Amino acid sequence: MSGGPSRRSAPSLGRTFSHFGYVVDDLEATAGRWSDTFGFEWAPVQRRERSIRMEGAEQSVDWR
Repeated sequence: MSGGPSRRSAPSLGRTFSHFGYVVDDLEATAGRWSDTFGFEWAPVQRRERSIRMEGAEQSVDWR
């Protein structure tokens, strides 16, 4: 075994993922870490404005 870094790979589930969602504070930093760790590749970020109900009030949210 060499003393160099090892690269973990994502588990094989017999299919590829095209979409999943997580809430994160810093999208770019998180995407970079996941690319480095799991080898993910990303499509261009899309932005959408959505209206959601939080704590009983309608709020407009910028989704990426």
